[in-house]
Amino acid sequence: MNAPQDNLQINSKAYDFCVRAFRTTKKLLKLNIKLHQNEDEQDQQATIEQGDIFLFNHFARFETFIPQYLINEETGAYCRSVAAAEFFDGDERFSQLLYSIGVIPNDLPDLFPFLVKEILHGRKLIVFPEGGMVKDKDVVDHRGNYRVFSRTDNEHRKHHSGSAVIALALDALKTALLHDYSLGRHDRIQHWVTQLEFNDIESLIARARKPTVIVPSHITFYPIRVSDNILHQAVRLFKKRIDKRFAEELIIEGNLLFKDTDMDIRFSRPLIMSSYWRWWEKRLLPSVIQGFESVSDLFTLQSKATRWGKRLHAFGMKVKSHRVRDDYMRSMYEAVTINLSHIASLIILRLFEQGLRQVKCEHFHRMLYLSIKQLQQSPHELHRSLLNPEEYASIVSQGSSRLDQFLTTAIRLELLHIENGTYIFDEKLIHDFEFDEIRTENLISVYANEVSPLAQIRQIIEQTITHSADIATQELARHLLDDQRRQLQWDKHRFDQPQYHEINTRQTQTADADWFFLESTQH
Repeated sequence: MNAPQDNLQINSKAYDFCVRAFRTTKKLLKLNIKLHQNEDEQDQQATIEQGDIFLFNHFARFETFIPQYLINEETGAYCRSVAAAEFFDGDERFSQLLYSIGVIPNDLPDLFPFLVKEILHGRKLIVFPEGGMVKDKDVVDHRGNYRVFSRTDNEHRKHHSGSAVIALALDALKTALLHDYSLGRHDRIQHWVTQLEFNDIESLIARARKPTVIVPSHITFYPIRVSDNILHQAVRLFKKRIDKRFAEELIIEGNLLFKDTDMDIRFSRPLIMSSYWRWWEKRLLPSVIQGFESVSDLFTLQSKATRWGKRLHAFGMKVKSHRVRDDYMRSMYEAVTINLSHIASLIILRLFEQGLRQVKCEHFHRMLYLSIKQLQQSPHELHRSLLNPEEYASIVSQGSSRLDQFLTTAIRLELLHIENGTYIFDEKLIHDFEFDEIRTENLISVYANEVSPLAQIRQIIEQTITHSADIATQELARHLLDDQRRQLQWDKHRFDQPQYHEINTRQTQTADADWFFLESTQH
């Protein structure tokens, strides 16, 4: 489709209105949105301000509007995002609304050059590189290579590399601009000032000095429920027959929105595009780009380009874009927030793969608890319920509400059942389901798939299954002592809030409240 040029401008009033509307709507939802920061970054706002392209995994439809809101709330910046062209067909008022809040169709002519200009002018770009919803969260093959299922082609394919291509082209242009500026070639820079619609050379050079940054991010929902909900019921009142795909999405997303659900958004390590160029490539880039007349030339990837410089540029861009894509997909999936349902699902499927069809409840609980304790020592990010012993420590003796919720869902889906203190695994665990069925038929597989890209997690689960039966009593005691100390620190942090200030000032006890462990020297 050909969008009028005037339509492409962001309407700041409409954008700000939508941000305010979402801020109000969020208060009415049961969705707890929490934005996390990588521990290597001291300042969350600095990461968002420096980031140019933000990447997110895609599990629910409504989540595509949330990153823009969060980024605007943190920095005031406006965001661009790309949507399927079909959303712009039909209702002209709706398509105009999408344009006004920064959304553009994926068939926009010269899409990549347009986005390069927007980023240079300070817009953030939101991208979902999976190219669509990944309901099964199955993103790696048996060899560990990343791929996703394409509903359009009805087969698995590589993730999109468009973000990598845009970022590398933008960084190449910046390198050339700074080189020309250092040599006083103001005529060449003025050419790009006109092309990129800047007011003057100084403004363009200031933007060129900023590093080009991709920020991979992961959205994790917990828990995922498959029970009926108010949204599904409301639609059924007005529409007796509901398409199976639509009904499935109403059930999953209605529960995410209207039943207590954590939506953890975690930034991974930012990727700096300048680090992907070797020194001799940086030397060659200015001479290559000197022959380009427009931003569109940056995306000339044909190997039969007339000038050797363009051929070299085309080859280098293609190779590097694949490398950048693989790097940001790995970083994106590694930023998952691990929860109890992930761990329990991996244990169940691994036991099933080993040929076991049942396990004593007590033994399963011990494996789950020991896995949590091992994961606490790993560098992976854990859901806060796995850091608070009050929520997980009782698993080893009497269970927990988090585990009960997981088991209730698994039993309702007929993935397992309980007999005489034993969990019995059902064959449905390994059945194949259609793309639009798996979330409402085999949630254990969905949970396990979400953390399958993390080899260390799988290794910890494997080791725990192997050694859980013969764990020494003293080792278990040390884990319990660690829980007590964690609980003490958790409570100190919790009650060191302003609302507890008055009662804290009246505290008279001064002795150290930390726990200690009297260990026998006899063996």
